[in-house]
Amino acid sequence: MNSLQRLLQFIVDNWSQIIIIATLLLTIITKVEYFIRDWKNKTEEEKQKQAEKAFNKAVESAKKALADYILILVSKAEIDWQNAEGKLGATKRAQVIEEIYKKYPVLEQVSDKKDLLKYIDNLINEALKTVREELREPTKTLEEKNIEETEKVIEND
Repeated sequence: MNSLQRLLQFIVDNWSQIIIIATLLLTIITKVEYFIRDWKNKTEEEKQKQAEKAFNKAVESAKKALADYILILVSKAEIDWQNAEGKLGATKRAQVIEEIYKKYPVLEQVSDKKDLLKYIDNLINEALKTVREELREPTKTLEEKNIEETEKVIEND
């Protein structure tokens, strides 16, 4: 009897959370059931198209994330090989591409590898330009920019 009272008290105390959780569970179960029923009713061709669409979406997502990641990798490669002698562009490029494929293994399954490598090469070239510009003209800190602006204001007065 005592445990029944505690259960009822728990329900009274937490009724709103219980309703929310039950609604979420019901929604999830309904969506999963719909997905399974829908998947079973599709033809093999429709399933293949849906799988290709999902794969292409994953590849596009990886491509979007590549630009920033490549900038990091190119900077790292430049630092790693800065004291080495000779032409090492191909070695550094290979290091960057290897790291990309490690981070984004979905890219290895792309059917048109030439276009993908061309895309990656273009991103590497853009990153190289950025890194080399930064090495020539390091970005000024916020404090240095503030000092310059203050000096300009003083000169104009």
